[in-house]
Amino acid sequence: YLNPDGDLWREPKNKYCYKIGKKSDRYKMVLHLTNNRGYQRTVDISTALNGKNQQSIRTEIRKINKNFRKFLKITNNKLIESRKGNGYRINQNYKIILKDNVGL
Repeated sequence: YLNPDGDLWREPKNKYCYKIGKKSDRYKMVLHLTNNRGYQRTVDISTALNGKNQQSIRTEIRKINKNFRKFLKITNNKLIESRKGNGYRINQNYKIILKDNVGL
């Protein structure tokens, strides 16, 4: 789940929650990838984040994946997958459910 406060979690929330922060670029990236199916090019993610540096986006995605494993205790997969030449997407093994009208 993902809510407007920037919490990404699985049940039970009190045990498996990554508090991304509603104003962070990481939250905006996860929301962008959740709202846009398929691979998203780094340049398109950059545009959605008001021109954020593409290398910074790559770094932030690595940190999101690290924290996803750490806080949600999912050790065998990444939340955000990459494919050279195609960009990034939410791992198809996961479905992020937007709570409280996030992204609408």
